[in-house]
Parts: sequence; structure tokens; C-alpha cells
Amino acid sequence: MIAVALVVLCAPNGAVASISTANQGFVGLWEYPTAEMPADGAGHFGLTYAKPYSYYYLSMAWLPWLEINGRFTLFDNIGVIVNGKRERDYMDKAIDAKVMLHRSRNWYMPSVAVGGTDLKGTELMKAWYGVATWRRDNLAFSMGYGTDRLNGFFAGASWNVDDWLTLK
Repeated sequence: MIAVALVVLCAPNGAVASISTANQGFVGLWEYPTAEMPADGAGHFGLTYAKPYSYYYLSMAWLPWLEINGRFTLFDNIGVIVNGKRERDYMDKAIDAKVMLHRSRNWYMPSVAVGGTDLKGTELMKAWYGVATWRRDNLAFSMGYGTDRLNGFFAGASWNVDDWLTLK
């Protein structure tokens, strides 16, 4: 898999976000969501190329417990056929949402969130999920369960090495 991302964070009042985005634009690990949220009023936009998908997204945390993500996905493995020949790659639009049910105040009690991907659109990348994230300083561990595209249990970890570098 080849993955390249460009993300621009817009945080209110100089707040520094310790979150990172999944390929689709919501806060998460490569392809999976986490139970973490951007700061209230923060947002980000960007693009990711993760073969065979190109994602263009805009995400906002409208309230401290709600993240909304809108995106276009370009499928370079599915073409639009016009008059018997491939004219362009197929483009899908989607809206994702995540609701935080519990925000962790210490490392032994996780943050918990539920959400859905591709809630509005063609539903080609639809999934419902529940996820828990444990964070201790710069380390985070997430595990959850998702339907459809997420297809079962998932887990992962991230380490914020520096303000500009996160390893997943």
C-alpha cells in the first residue's frame, strides 16, 4: 500500500491538536477510527492517496463530543464508462460522523465513541463502529468493532514522537 497525506489543522485560540487523521479524514489510525476527538471548534482538511483511493476531506468538531467529516473518494480501480470507453475514475461522496460517549480523564479508563462512515452517499464504504482508546502521555492504544467495510475487530497504536511526527 502506498499512502501519502497532506493535512492542514485549524485549531481555535492557538490550541494544539494531538490527534492525527485516518486516510478518510476522520480522527483515527490509517483505516480505522479512534475514540479521540479534535478540540471543540477545531477542524482539518486535506487529501490522502492510499492506492487505489484518493480521499479529499473536510472535518470539523462542532461540539466537544461530535466530529463530522465530509469527503470525496476517487477510485482509480473503477472507471466510468461512457460510449464504451473509460472516461475517468469513479468518484464517491460521503458523510461520516462520530459521537464521543465518554472522555477519559486517566489512562486506565478509556475514551469511548460510536460512529458511522458513508452515512450519506452511495454507501460503498459504509460501516458502523464502536471504539475505545486508552491514552498515556504520547502513547495511545485503540480497539473496536466495526461492521461492513471495517469487518470485525480492529486495534492499533499511535505514538506522538513530536508535534510534527506521529507513528501509527
